[in-house]
Amino acid sequence: AGAVEDVPTEDGPVEKVHDDLRAAAEPFLESLQAFVSKQAAERLEELLGPARKELEQANRALEAAQAALTKERAEFEQARDAFHTEREQFGGIGTPDQIIRLNIGGEKEISVRRSTLCTVSDSALASQFSGRWDETLLKDEKGAVFIDFSPDVFLPMINHLRDMMAGVASAPRRWPPEQVPSNLRTEFERM
Repeated sequence: AGAVEDVPTEDGPVEKVHDDLRAAAEPFLESLQAFVSKQAAERLEELLGPARKELEQANRALEAAQAALTKERAEFEQARDAFHTEREQFGGIGTPDQIIRLNIGGEKEISVRRSTLCTVSDSALASQFSGRWDETLLKDEKGAVFIDFSPDVFLPMINHLRDMMAGVASAPRRWPPEQVPSNLRTEFERM
């Protein structure tokens, strides 16, 4: 019966021991919590670091691409504006189906669509009749564009271009076309 009497009560020494243990453990628990937080942060950085670096590199690449695109857009807009200004200065560019009258060597006058003359897009003929240089083309007294070649040389080319435009399967893909007489091939090639 005496041993039961020696047990401290709630308001007694047990409470004091509990408070002392709590006070003694609190700095240790705070230190442990700080240590675990630091270890977790380091491990998280270890895991996320490479991904963060890749994301930063991707962001830099995206920013560079956006800057290049902005620059290209500005250059395009500047070229477009210059084109429109030039077009206004020269009276505009004709439409592909515009009919062009040609005076060939002063011997023959024909009419041909602009798109036919521009069939071979990288040719001198296409460049000349693109519409950009219409005001500079030499014209006769009737307003027909003067072509300083013989009709025997120039007309086979026009017929060849017309066949190409029409999608004629038999249109010769050889150059010069077979319609050019052999005695005029040198002059044709000069053209």
